[in-house]
Amino acid sequence: MKGFFVQGNIYGGGAFDEIKSYVVAKLLWDPTLDTDTLIKDFVQGYYGIDADAAIKLLYDTGLDLQHNYNKIGLFDDPTMLTTNFFKLRNFNDYVLKIGLKNNGKNFIDGSHVASLLAPYQFVQTSQYLAALTKNFHSFDPAEYKIVRNAATSLVNTLNSNGSKFMGENGVFKSDFVNGLKFVFDDKPSILVEENKAYRKPFTIVHKSSSIHAGDNGLLDGISANLNLENNSWVVFQDGLLDVTIDLQSKVAIHTVSINFMEADIVKMYYPSDIEVFVSQDGRRYHKWNTYNIRPLHKTHDAESSTYTFTNKDIKGRYVRVVARSRKLLGLDEIIIK
Repeated sequence: MKGFFVQGNIYGGGAFDEIKSYVVAKLLWDPTLDTDTLIKDFVQGYYGIDADAAIKLLYDTGLDLQHNYNKIGLFDDPTMLTTNFFKLRNFNDYVLKIGLKNNGKNFIDGSHVASLLAPYQFVQTSQYLAALTKNFHSFDPAEYKIVRNAATSLVNTLNSNGSKFMGENGVFKSDFVNGLKFVFDDKPSILVEENKAYRKPFTIVHKSSSIHAGDNGLLDGISANLNLENNSWVVFQDGLLDVTIDLQSKVAIHTVSINFMEADIVKMYYPSDIEVFVSQDGRRYHKWNTYNIRPLHKTHDAESSTYTFTNKDIKGRYVRVVARSRKLLGLDEIIIK
């Protein structure tokens, strides 16, 4: 496919993919829209290129975006999109909250983001999914829980209807569903679910390093990846964590999990021991469990481990976690279930 000139750069098929995905997504929302007008709106408003030339090149590919669904690899039943999962309440509002980065600009247009939900042959789905993943840490976890729930409902709807996705040569595939699961289940910076401690008030004895997530990163709902520069990590310079979390009501506590990082190259090590205490009134604490950590594996590569405490279920309002390390202590989330 020929390339064309866009704001000083040559873009080939990727730019066409963006235009096509935008146009088809718009048509899914409203099939009565005029294709040529949509193309002009997109290429003039975003790329600033000659819309008529872009339209000619698009049609030269043999794709009739308005009418020829088979050639663009839509679902076997195109009407399924509007009759089923796009009825998810306020789904467009949810996708509006996702910021996709492409060519250095933010896509906040709901219909463009909706193109993620259509596995056309020409859509570079993996690129969009990667963009979503990389930007997970930039957004409010509460919003992502909404988006995740919507995406889960979407996948369930597709599966329950036996919907399949058209691949090359008419072969059906489910790569897109797997791609969605990757975005929400993989381990870059991701939302931590079912955490009773999420954004609950807490007190801390030793302040963490301000150059990383700061104290608020302990309960912000984001589980960081292994990038040492990731701003979701909470780092204690003195190697001591002593935090008390107020769950704001007495609840049953089944497990307490903490994820720590170890990287010898920056002298950050797992704690030598972890203690968990539970209290109903904030004054008298019961030691719920203790964890003694294995000796250091001397490696320059960063790694992380989640230590989960389980014991007899106990009811309490306050949970105190104490962990000690001989050097830097890095963690990213305390999860209480």
